[in-house]
Amino acid sequence: MSNHLYILGFMGSGKTTLFEKWSSTFEGTCYDFDHELARISGIEPDQLGEWIKRKGWEEFRKRERELLLQSLDRKEGLYALGGGTFSAENAQIFQKYPLAKTLWVQTPVELCWERVKEDSNRPLVKAGKDEFISLYKEREKLYKLANYRISGDREFPSREEFWKNYVI
Repeated sequence: MSNHLYILGFMGSGKTTLFEKWSSTFEGTCYDFDHELARISGIEPDQLGEWIKRKGWEEFRKRERELLLQSLDRKEGLYALGGGTFSAENAQIFQKYPLAKTLWVQTPVELCWERVKEDSNRPLVKAGKDEFISLYKEREKLYKLANYRISGDREFPSREEFWKNYVI
């Protein structure tokens, strides 16, 4: 088990659901990156899409990276990353922190789409299903670099049960 665990996956994969289930049993800092970015930007999480529209993706990714680097300096933590936080550049950062482990919530793209297609606060949803699937396939290559995987298309086990039964 890791002192720093970063939950990653595509939007609609179940990152927040898993985070909420596990954070109640985790000692140390626990936060969802999107919610924390909204908080420090002075907005509500459901306003993040509009904020990105005004400020731009570059500013959003810059703040996301700053938050990532700050989190790595903490003693321990459980974090739900935004769908795009695990970029190639950020994947290299993780390699420099051996105690920081990543857990990919591996969920079929069609299920991810079904879960978010009605959410108008997500800029990618507005771009349409084809764009959604294309970005999923692009990011999937990076997600496969995660240290661990968990299936996002069924009920999540407890954190203890996951580690007890996890096979690499």
